[in-house]
Amino acid sequence: MAFFVFEAAGAPGLHTRAAAALAQALNTPQRRTARLVVPHDPAVRFDVHALQHATADGRLVETFRLWGDRAGLAVETTEPWSGDLLALPGTAVVAVDPDLFADGRELRRPAVSTGHSWVDVAPDGRLIVDGPDAAELDVHGPIAVDPFGRAGPAVRTGGGARPQVTIAVVGDRDRLHRVYAAVLAALGDAADRAAVDVTVDVVSSGDVREAPADMLAQAQGLVLPGGADLDEVPGQVAAATAALNGGIPTLGLCLGMQSMALAVARTRAGLPEAELEEAAPDAPIKLFERLIDPSGRPQHRMGDRTVVVRPGSRLHGILHASGRDPSSLVERTNHRYGLAPRYRRDLTHAGLSVTAEDAEAQVAYVLEAPTAKLFLGFQGHPELQSTPAHPHPGFVALLRTAARLPG
Repeated sequence: MAFFVFEAAGAPGLHTRAAAALAQALNTPQRRTARLVVPHDPAVRFDVHALQHATADGRLVETFRLWGDRAGLAVETTEPWSGDLLALPGTAVVAVDPDLFADGRELRRPAVSTGHSWVDVAPDGRLIVDGPDAAELDVHGPIAVDPFGRAGPAVRTGGGARPQVTIAVVGDRDRLHRVYAAVLAALGDAADRAAVDVTVDVVSSGDVREAPADMLAQAQGLVLPGGADLDEVPGQVAAATAALNGGIPTLGLCLGMQSMALAVARTRAGLPEAELEEAAPDAPIKLFERLIDPSGRPQHRMGDRTVVVRPGSRLHGILHASGRDPSSLVERTNHRYGLAPRYRRDLTHAGLSVTAEDAEAQVAYVLEAPTAKLFLGFQGHPELQSTPAHPHPGFVALLRTAARLPG
């Protein structure tokens, strides 16, 4: 039996969101495990934003897999031919890609006529079911989407006597919701764990570059996301500088961590010409440079890596408070550039230390400013490791610090 879920999401990474939530809800002791199946044709998805999900085993795959990962589901892909889809074994929840099937008409009729159920997800989250399972699916609907972009039958959106904080996120609003959705989802996970009500204020890189203090005036915390758009760097650097000077707790992710290091290098380490080699290959000071493997070839680090955490560091304490092993950290990596070792001492003297690294390769993975409230940058992508049940400790620490909560 299959449930064909059609959500006209209009973005590479969103059309599986409701289907993943429904598959998770259907996984009960009373029925067989529901699988998430995605008809997929790589030729249809040519946008680079469609391939932005880094996996634990070191692959860069379709962005839509995020929602299956977060729901604890293995995402199966199949060629988009209706005959194959109608013969899927077991209980399958099929996320119907609107780019492949338009309004779904060519698949809806054969699906229902062969005993499967077709589920349209209305804009308000209602499940409109055609097929034999309408009564059962009524129990699981509607599928609500909360302010963090997380979908589910019962997603918490706050309430009660909880501390309230505003977190500024530097970036493009549309891209954060549609492409790099894991950042906002991870904030939601952390908000639930920390019992904090969070208002997310997405500020553009251009606006914060022009007036960083004004743009962050109402924020109690700051997130600098990752990504491949180097045009974000000037705004991120301006925001990181203002946050460090103003005592605003800050969390940096991959490119965001590099921007935090640039801010310290330029304003406190006597390196005003510091740049990223990726953005300025001819710069005299390349604070982050191309990674090279032992054979001298360019290296692209992908997948999960276990790195060593420095005892006594803020990160060490954050991991201990979360109940994790504080001596090491698993980083989800997707990067080709790393902190140039020759500038570590300059940054340390300026108050920014390496507190987690791949000791064998001397690659820095976490930077922090010990004297700041929280100024913590990850070279990896902790947002991709966050789930509602297991929020990433870095995001939880950001919200607790922003809300002035212990731990």
